[in-house]
Amino acid sequence: RSATFLPTLRDCSRQSSVSFTSNLHRTQKKLQHAENMLEFLHEKLELDKSEKQSMKIALRVPTKCNQQELNRLLNGLRTELKLTKPELRRSVQKFPQLLGQDYDDSMEKFKWLQKRLELSDANLKLLIQRLPQIFGYDKEKNLKITLDWLQHRLNLKNEELRQFVLRLPQVLGLSIEGNIAPTINFYEKNLGVKKAIEWVSNDPSLLGYSLDNRLSPRLEQARDLQMTIDSELVARIAKHTSKKWEEFLTNYEEEKQKTDEL
Repeated sequence: RSATFLPTLRDCSRQSSVSFTSNLHRTQKKLQHAENMLEFLHEKLELDKSEKQSMKIALRVPTKCNQQELNRLLNGLRTELKLTKPELRRSVQKFPQLLGQDYDDSMEKFKWLQKRLELSDANLKLLIQRLPQIFGYDKEKNLKITLDWLQHRLNLKNEELRQFVLRLPQVLGLSIEGNIAPTINFYEKNLGVKKAIEWVSNDPSLLGYSLDNRLSPRLEQARDLQMTIDSELVARIAKHTSKKWEEFLTNYEEEKQKTDEL
């Protein structure tokens, strides 16, 4: 039995050694690729020492790109979208996966978005700077569905939709089912449909607050204190910082206690 079993152990050891060597080779290759990309970007975007270090950290995010395609992409972003080198640096640091995007697909998507929202060149540039993650959004699965849904749900005209997105670009990356719809429902339930739609349409930032971590828990706290749920309270629930909200609760409790003692 021992004679039969020993070769199996040797085979396993040999396979483990080969697997380790293979993984090590792949890791070294990835590190070398990242180093080459860093040097390329250092020259292309004229990185200073601190920016180079920051970019080195950003490049730890896996990206599929080669220098030829990347050079085409960066040149296109500078000529087509008029992004400066500092603006490109900041965009890459915010969203390193930008480096692996296809130039033609990106330009086609941005042209469609510009037409859909009737954006000026300056506004398109601003939108991309504020939300470089947009490079990773699919035109059909993300952008088109979200824009059509928002326009219909909030009854927005084209001009209103454009301003809405420019004021809250992050809305393009939010899930309709998981974020946007439940948050609108929260405001409708506590303000009434007409008032809620008016509020959200005029202040897109209201969709940026977490339903689970802010809106719902604060509403429960307010109900526990038997507060009147009106527009003023809902505004506090949405917009107060944690510190300001705690101060508001403390002051309310103190005033309520004084009233009860009278």
